[in-house]
Order: sequence, then C-alpha cells, then structure tokens
Amino acid sequence: MKFLAQVMTGKSNPQLARALVNRVWAWLLGRGIVHPVDDFRERGNAALSKGLLDKAIEDFDAALKAGADTVFSASDA
Repeated sequence: MKFLAQVMTGKSNPQLARALVNRVWAWLLGRGIVHPVDDFRERGNAALSKGLLDKAIEDFDAALKAGADTVFSASDA
C-alpha cells in the first residue's frame, strides 16, 4: 500500500496532483483549469493556462505539506 501511495504521489507521476488541483478549482470556481475536469489527454484538452495549473499545483502541494506539519506537530504536544 505504501508503494502505491509513493507511485501515485511521486514527482514522476504528476497526474494525481493535476487531477486533484483541477477538481478543487472546479469545485470552488465552477469550472476547472482543464475542462471537462477529468480529461487530461495530451492531444484533446489543453489547460486554459499551463502556467496557472503548474503554479496552482505548487501552491496546493505547499499548503498540504504545511497542513500535515501542523497535524503532526500537534500530535507531539
């Protein structure tokens, strides 16, 4: 199970991060950066802005790490 989690979330497989960020974006704003939200084909459906999607992924990753740090440091107290 740990191996699967590492494969899914590793830097060599950005699909999970793209899909997650795109779905959260669509949930918050009504439309994903890639529309429809579940279509990331290379040739069919480009992001409205690849730079925006990349930046959103970076920010989301940082926010998740900060949240995890908060949870784990709270359990030490």
